[in-house]
Amino acid sequence: MSAFFGKLMKYTYGHDPGMPFICPYCFESIKKIDDVHYMCTAVGHSSSSVTEEDPEFARYRGLETYTRTTHVIRTFNKKDPRCDVCGARLTRMLCPVCHNTLPYGIDKWDLNFFAVLGPRAVGKSHYIGVLIKVLEKMSREFEWSISPIDSKVNDLYNKKYANSLFSKKNTIEPTRRVTLDIYEPLAYTIKTFNGKVAGLFFVDTAGEDVSADDYAYTIQKYISNSSGIIYLVDPLQFDYVRDRIGARDTNKANYTNTLSVISQVYRSGKGVPVNKKIDIPIAVVVTKCDVLLKDPTSEMEEEVFLGSDSAMNNPRKYGVFDDENSRQISAEIEGFLDRVSGGTLPVAVKNDYKEYRYFAVSALGSEPDPSGMLGGVSPIRVEDPMLWLLHKETNAIRSASAQESVKKSIGLFRRRLNV
Repeated sequence: MSAFFGKLMKYTYGHDPGMPFICPYCFESIKKIDDVHYMCTAVGHSSSSVTEEDPEFARYRGLETYTRTTHVIRTFNKKDPRCDVCGARLTRMLCPVCHNTLPYGIDKWDLNFFAVLGPRAVGKSHYIGVLIKVLEKMSREFEWSISPIDSKVNDLYNKKYANSLFSKKNTIEPTRRVTLDIYEPLAYTIKTFNGKVAGLFFVDTAGEDVSADDYAYTIQKYISNSSGIIYLVDPLQFDYVRDRIGARDTNKANYTNTLSVISQVYRSGKGVPVNKKIDIPIAVVVTKCDVLLKDPTSEMEEEVFLGSDSAMNNPRKYGVFDDENSRQISAEIEGFLDRVSGGTLPVAVKNDYKEYRYFAVSALGSEPDPSGMLGGVSPIRVEDPMLWLLHKETNAIRSASAQESVKKSIGLFRRRLNV
């Protein structure tokens, strides 16, 4: 029930041994950079026949034991870390909790990650796969560059998302629930026009992982250390919608109850009392909006379809966060969810969160055929929730008031990816 992109962690450039950051693998908060462990990669030493047990990595992988062929250093001179065996200077940092290799310079990031959550079959995998591609293609518009933290991330993205969606033109198989507390993150850095560097982490997990009472420990950390939540809602899983437009989707979900579980997980992890609102922003995102943008042909359809005069069809301003357009869409989608949920979902959002906004997106742009084949990938406004969160939690996006001479606007709300 989750997919994955800490409160915003400001960092003044230069070493700050007291600055906390989040591990992109186990999502534990590391209090300061001096708390990390190191792995010696010196020529000769790392290729020796010496082996050693690594209980931290074994615990992370759910193994009884794990033997590595590189030397791990847990205690060292903080000012000049060196290997206690060969004396080589240490540069390869390991998370002290899970012993995964930390990205270079993670202690210098303005660190953000946003938890992408939702029940089973809501479309998290499609949303994540398309969102990453769209963010990359928006580099010129917002003057940012996005890069995977290592080659493993790129390999994972191509294997799980790009090959299916953009090469084979097929839908992605549903994410299986993990039997061990292990998740493979898609971790990226985003370098912005003002010199800031932020981390964007995504974890694609099965909906059952958070909706169940026995939610995994890593998912708890993922939620409670996030800077914001993207909560996906499939409109076709509401009886109200299906009864009026004859949709064939047979999956059902109680979005109000699922959101309650997410809120409880965050409160538990952060110690937020039930009488206080959660202070990270939540973007409530209606998926498959291509279905909703049709013009109604009957009174029953008028209660569901948004039609061609929807605020969704109004282009947003180019290169900035268009707050006016975003608020118009939010009001429209909040009203839609109020109708289809019987009022329960918007009330739950308002009662639990200080800051929230509503969005509507379509990752694929149209419904696949019964075999799962796609005519193409034509996303509709999948970037909107992330633009809002980045605008709120980082300085990565200019506000509309800061726009100087931008005359362009995105004329098409539906943009076909050039892949």
